[in-house]
Amino acid sequence: MPDAVSQYSFNYASHNDIRDILLLSRPDHALYDEVRNAEDFILFADLRLTGIGLVGVTHATRPVDSIQRFIGHVDMGSLPQVIDTIIFIKAGKVDEVLTIQQVVKVPAGLQSQDLARPVLQVSSFMTKKNLYEIYSFGEQIVVMDLSKIKT
Repeated sequence: MPDAVSQYSFNYASHNDIRDILLLSRPDHALYDEVRNAEDFILFADLRLTGIGLVGVTHATRPVDSIQRFIGHVDMGSLPQVIDTIIFIKAGKVDEVLTIQQVVKVPAGLQSQDLARPVLQVSSFMTKKNLYEIYSFGEQIVVMDLSKIKT
């Protein structure tokens, strides 16, 4: 790696030490390779919320699955600030680009206005079409594939 690139590893420091180093050094951009366990998700969220330009890598079968990996580690209300764009790479090529935003609405497929709640809308970056809605319903987290809803 060039001298302009600094690498940090959990083999040499704890998550807390890496957090402190990055927050004190305030890099313009950072790449977080392999966000995969609870400590990684929490550290990634902390760094994203500080304003560091941060790209994270996580493995998933579908783009929406990468969002679901954060649920339970990051509060759903702050999820759009932690993950605003998903670039899904398949076979070495950009396959899909998604964006996330939070709105308050009645989730797709439900009728009563009394069921309005915060909903994460996952949309195609290119077409702006809403593809998924993610919301809590009681104790459950619902990931609704909007292509399955009859209009």
